Amino acid sequence: MKTSWCSFELPKYRPHPEHSTYSLFSYEDLPPLQKYLDNNFQWLKLQPVKENSLAEGCYSDGSKPDLGKLSGIVKQIDIELPKPFLTFLESPELHSRVRSCTDCYLDVADRAVKTKGDTNGYLIHFLSDSQWCVHWLPTCRLFRRSFCCCVRKCILFYN
Repeated sequence: MKTSWCSFELPKYRPHPEHSTYSLFSYEDLPPLQKYLDNNFQWLKLQPVKENSLAEGCYSDGSKPDLGKLSGIVKQIDIELPKPFLTFLESPELHSRVRSCTDCYLDVADRAVKTKGDTNGYLIHFLSDSQWCVHWLPTCRLFRRSFCCCVRKCILFYN
């Protein structure tokens, strides 16, 4: 599995290596974090509410995604998600402080997908960009080590 940071261009700081909305950037090229990021998001709560935030995200028909589906999915597969992930996903206050320059929105798929091999665990969709060109899914491993996966075609919405 290729490991990298999926993001957009930051002119003068991080040019695109390819011609698209998102590119893959090396983890080694990311700058170090300057602040301690606590699991309760106190650092984010200190930020002002942003325009074009994740809290404003909705489907094309204007309806809001049902983030409450996540608890049912987690119970069904009997796996523990990272506490900071749950804290963030369950807090509209935190969503309102994260701007999305590509019109991303929070959305939980109807089911989790079992993974195999070195990443034995589950994928659970939680974020899409409005053009459906990239989706983010935490990979919840059975050995309690998780990471986020980024895909260009979201298998969790197809049978």
